[in-house]
Amino acid sequence: GGIQEIVMSEDIQTIIDDHTDTPEGGKGKLVVVEFTSKDCVPCQSVAPLYTELSESDEFEESVLFLKVDVDANPEIAMEYQVTGWPAFLFIKNGDVQTEIVGGKLAHATLYDWIRLLMPK
Repeated sequence: GGIQEIVMSEDIQTIIDDHTDTPEGGKGKLVVVEFTSKDCVPCQSVAPLYTELSESDEFEESVLFLKVDVDANPEIAMEYQVTGWPAFLFIKNGDVQTEIVGGKLAHATLYDWIRLLMPK
C-alpha cells in the first residue's frame, strides 16, 4: 500500500503499462493519480483520506495510488490536461476512466469511484 510520488511523466506511463490486463489473462490494476499542490487548501484537506485509502487492505491487491506535485511537475499536469486541483484521474488498461476535481467532490466520492472501477 501507500502512495508513490511521481516526478517524471514517463514514470506514470511505465506504471500504467506494467499494470494493464494482458492477453494471457493477467489482471491489471486501477491506477489512481492525485494531482496536488502544497499551497492548495482543499488538496491538504483531502490528503489524509487519500493516504488512508492507499493503506487500506481492501485496495492493496487491485489499486495503485500515485501522486503528482503540480508545482514541481507542471508538465505532467499539462500532459493529462489537468487544470484544477486536487484532481484525481482513474486509469484502467491505459485509458482514463473518469476524473474528479475539487476537495469536496473528492471527499464525497473518492472511495466510491475506486470501488466502482477497481478490478473485481
